[in-house]
Amino acid sequence: MIKEMINNMLGEYSKFIQIQDDGTVKVFVPEDVNNPSMENATELTLSKNEAISLMGLVTQPKQYEVCDSSNNCRIISEKDPDFDVNKWIKLALGTIKK
Repeated sequence: MIKEMINNMLGEYSKFIQIQDDGTVKVFVPEDVNNPSMENATELTLSKNEAISLMGLVTQPKQYEVCDSSNNCRIISEKDPDFDVNKWIKLALGTIKK
């Protein structure tokens, strides 16, 4: 049932997620999300809670902060032409794997 939900939510990207018998989830993060490929993808093993956190982040508006200096920061959102989905994915995974 969970695999069906993943397939429905992620479509062709569901191949990057494998639910393991022990309840962990293997996530394969493509080097370039704009041109996803299993080749050179980074493999991560997430606990069930970490996987749920990742799904929560993926379904929210995507944004991150960029700072030129400690006093000059701005928020880059997914609607911004400077938004880099690959950078956002790395930051999101870093948040989850703390």
